[in-house]
Amino acid sequence: MGKFTGEFRAAPWLPTNAIGLLDQLIHPEWDIIETGSGASTFWIAERARSVVSFEHNPAWGGAVTGEAARRGLRNAFILTDEGYPRSGLTGHLKARGIKGYDLALIDGRGRVRSIETAIPFIRPDGWIVLDNANRPRYEKAHQILAAEGWKTTVLQGLIMPEKKRGFTQFWRKPSGSTSKQPKKMRIRISEPQTDAGAERKP
Repeated sequence: MGKFTGEFRAAPWLPTNAIGLLDQLIHPEWDIIETGSGASTFWIAERARSVVSFEHNPAWGGAVTGEAARRGLRNAFILTDEGYPRSGLTGHLKARGIKGYDLALIDGRGRVRSIETAIPFIRPDGWIVLDNANRPRYEKAHQILAAEGWKTTVLQGLIMPEKKRGFTQFWRKPSGSTSKQPKKMRIRISEPQTDAGAERKP
């Protein structure tokens, strides 16, 4: 841990159908939050205006920062903070001065706390994406988002090349509706624009 080896095309370590949906959703003018930096950080930076990625491990954060610089990704900002899984994202996001974000990919430590503190920063019709959403310890996050009326869909599929089954949940923020009942979304997913490479997060 702490360095990248060999040449690879960046890809999130998510089910292929979840990668495909992210690829459809992300627009070049989007600002994105990520927890748990890695190859997905580079993949997002290649598609969005900016990505701010939270990392709890200093050695890994340094490696991701170095690789982002090697790739010339000036729109990727890696924030190494060992305490963010407990304290949340609020302080760092306020300090960055961006009024709103279009999507948050939650795939690092402290996922419930990260979601709680990311919600106010997500623009209307924006997204929170929770990986490993089937884990019971994330139930509180589901309850919070459902209570606020976020629409949701769960994607299950294989993480390649390991062929490991993964569960990723997409939540969409209401555009101003007062409805408090979460709704399931109908989504058509195309193949992701990426190779079979996958990242491993520490």
